[in-house]
Amino acid sequence: MKKYIIGFIIGGIICTSIGVYAAMSYQASEITYKNTTVDQALDDLYSLSNASGVRVCKYESNEYGNSNDHYSVGTEYICDVSLNGTIQKSFYVLNVSGETVTLIMKQNLTQGTNKTTYTWMEARNYVDNLNWNVRPDLPSINDIAMAVGNNSWKVENSLSDSWFCFGTGYNQKCGSDSGTLKDDANTLKSRWLFNYLKGCVTSGCDSDTNLSGSEAHGYWARNSVLSSSNKAWLVRRGGQTYTYDITNNTYFGVRPVITVLKSNLYE
Repeated sequence: MKKYIIGFIIGGIICTSIGVYAAMSYQASEITYKNTTVDQALDDLYSLSNASGVRVCKYESNEYGNSNDHYSVGTEYICDVSLNGTIQKSFYVLNVSGETVTLIMKQNLTQGTNKTTYTWMEARNYVDNLNWNVRPDLPSINDIAMAVGNNSWKVENSLSDSWFCFGTGYNQKCGSDSGTLKDDANTLKSRWLFNYLKGCVTSGCDSDTNLSGSEAHGYWARNSVLSSSNKAWLVRRGGQTYTYDITNNTYFGVRPVITVLKSNLYE
């Protein structure tokens, strides 16, 4: 079987059922082996293959999702990211594409720790080195836009000042951290995306999730700003996307996403 996988790498493509984030195609150039041998990496790929139907995420709540659709955006699951029961985290459905589901953590991964804020590169390195058997990543800002209903906004067409609020109309002047979004119905509907941030209550997050002290004001997305080499996208406590200097680590944290198959979700 290992020779079979090697043949696929040499051929340039590894297709489907690699880990629980299957149903995708991977170019050989997209696969990197870090602190391991190629042989060990191939063993990892083989051990995680044929994972369709593996129980990963258990249904928890539809407080923010559609009660009639457990794949709907905002549905909460408890996910066993270690695949052996040792690391379980709360996630919300962020995006559904075909048979794959992307879920975002309920809160920043480093909440309550000694270090809660990171530069963009630190955040990327953090998720790359997590000891999870379900591969984590930083969220896509396009997925965030679709989750709040802004289907026309695309990161590949957006400049550094093209940020938008989660509220009605997605007008970039609709507010900031000042609280002018607090009573907007669309903002409140999307508050699960900016709960558990410092000072978020002024913009409409659930009051029991409002943080203080050294906690993060937001969390980084994985997308850099195409028009500005020193900026990346993020979600901020005001219920909005934003761009920020990637070298500044004063405010923003890490809220990973995972992508699994629908068959990995269960009740």
